[in-house]
Formats: sequence, structure tokens, C-alpha cells
Amino acid sequence: MNISLIQPKLSIAERANNLMMLGSMIRREARHTPAPDLVILPDCCVATQETDRQSQVTAAMCQGFAEAFASWAREWGIWIAVGHSIVTEAGLEEFATLFDPDGDPFIRAKDPTETTNPSSAWQVRNSPIGRIALCSWNKPTMDGCPPIETTIPPDLVVIPAISPNRAAIETMAKRHSAYAAFVGCVLDQSDQEVVSYCADRSGKIIAETTPGIATSTFVTVDIEPCNTTDDPWEASELLE
Repeated sequence: MNISLIQPKLSIAERANNLMMLGSMIRREARHTPAPDLVILPDCCVATQETDRQSQVTAAMCQGFAEAFASWAREWGIWIAVGHSIVTEAGLEEFATLFDPDGDPFIRAKDPTETTNPSSAWQVRNSPIGRIALCSWNKPTMDGCPPIETTIPPDLVVIPAISPNRAAIETMAKRHSAYAAFVGCVLDQSDQEVVSYCADRSGKIIAETTPGIATSTFVTVDIEPCNTTDDPWEASELLE
């Protein structure tokens, strides 16, 4: 499987510019030779970032992101994993979604801080690009990230984050003997040197982005497709 990790630079108050920039970065990666099967982005609305500026985030700033990612997945025929916000009856909530090449949500995981069962933050499912474990994790550190509870281990662990931690991804990959990709975003007016990582099954980092700038990295991993589903899950069951 070919994977592109995109580490964008986002402004918490400029929705239109964020969408334009994300579309441009996805377009560039989709044209890569060889083409990526999966593009992974961070939490692109940063709506639950635990800083004083969190209060500046409104539902209007987060509208249109899910629709845009679905459209880009269809346009380029790729899988896209990304963190984003959805306006629900409960208000603005954080999710991570894996969109398939038809633009449909194939997996959706809810921010564990918004559930009574943290382990339910992980959603694991077989797919034509391998067995994927997806988690929504939108806090500034990886401290407290719950373990994956599944009888069949995943091939690839994906976390769209704000600021990935190198030790956390190494531990997660080694614990589950899985490839792991954690992708973060660079925020305007932030002094964090964010780096995005991909680790192999032994926990060794095999790809990483340049600290603190908007960039991407490309990596090929040894994962076989999963041609059988392991549950009756359907996209229509997901919150839209």
C-alpha cells in the first residue's frame, strides 16, 4: 500500500483558506508516481484544541470539510483518512473518518472524550487496502490514548491528530505489530515543532515530515488487501 502523510499549516479562523490549501496538497499527492492508495490528514478543523483560542471556533468554521474530503476522494479515486468536525444535535463534535474512493464514509470514529467508553474510540474494519484501525484524537498530547481492543490485530493504525508523539506511535505499532501513521497539523501563531510519522510493525520510524512546516511524506508499506468484511457495518449507519 502506498501512503501519503499530509502535514498542513492551518489557521483556526480561516475556513476558506484552509479548504483551498488542503485541496491543493491532496491534488499534489494524488499526482504522485506511484499514486497513493491512502492519503492521511490531521484534525483539519482543530475544533477541540485545548488552548485559549478554542473558544474562537464556531460551527460555521467547520462546515463543508466532510463534503470536501468526500469530493476529493471521488475525484482522485483514493482513500482519505482525516479528522474533522460535524454539527450534530449535541452541537459540534469531533470525528475521524476514512472515506473510500467513492467518497463514502467507510469508518468513522468519535472523539473518546465524548464517549463513556474510551476504548470505543477505536474503529477497526477490513478494507480493500488492509485491516485499518482508526481513532479520533484531538488533544495536544497523546497521553491517555486508549489501547486497541480487537481479537484480530489491524494492519495499519491511523490517528489524525494535532501534535503526534514519536514515542506513542512507536509503542502503538510495536504493541499491535502493525504499521502506524499519526499525522499532525502546524497551527498559525504556534511554536510547536509538529512532526508526522509512519512506523513499521516493529515500531521503527520509516517516514516522517519536516518539523514545523507544511509538508508531506510518501511511504510504501507491506500490507495485503482484505477482501472479506468482518462485520455487517454499512455507511448508511453513520452519522451524516
